[in-house]
Amino acid sequence: MLKYKTYTVVTDNGPYVTKLILETPYEIANGLVHKSTFSVYVERRNPSTGEVFLGAREWLGEKIYPSKG
Repeated sequence: MLKYKTYTVVTDNGPYVTKLILETPYEIANGLVHKSTFSVYVERRNPSTGEVFLGAREWLGEKIYPSKG
């Protein structure tokens, strides 16, 4: 697995990671990598139980959803 850094923005709805920077073992020429090259999937889990956290998608929203995607 490659090392990476994250850039996070804090909003009224909480923090959002807006950018990932991968540390590659060699230089990659500009234009050879496109956003379709990568995909990201995240699940927020309770470290004690392993269950996926549930949360609203809107501030004070009534419906709750699994915190993953």
